[in-house]
Amino acid sequence: MEQILTKTNNGVDGVVSANDGMAGGIIAALKAQGMQGKVPTTGQDASLAGIQNVILGYQGVTAFKDMRLQAKATAQIIGAILKGQKPSNINGTIANGQRNVPAVYLPVVAIDSSNVSKLVSNGWIKSQFGGLAKVCKGLPKVSICG
Repeated sequence: MEQILTKTNNGVDGVVSANDGMAGGIIAALKAQGMQGKVPTTGQDASLAGIQNVILGYQGVTAFKDMRLQAKATAQIIGAILKGQKPSNINGTIANGQRNVPAVYLPVVAIDSSNVSKLVSNGWIKSQFGGLAKVCKGLPKVSICG
């Protein structure tokens, strides 16, 4: 990100990042140029740092894909295969260039400052981070940390 900012003379309008970890590095590079919170930046995975950056307004959105649902779907598939059965939870396919591969599509939720509280109400923050106190540690009293 530092190289992009240098090459474009800070001419970046927004950044779509592959995950919250990378978004954190991007935000750090933007901060060094006085651009933190001014350039829309995204991530995904609803990581601790990603959620904190959303709360602070440094990251516009994180894509929440509930690993608890992914684990359950995976266990159902493996259980069926081990029993010699066809998995009953397949709800789509994805083309890999050779064929259509059976897939399980699960919800993806865009988490931003307006709905970050969903991660509290659905138990994600408690189950993944031990509670709101850990997420809000060191943060100003804004959003869910108020």
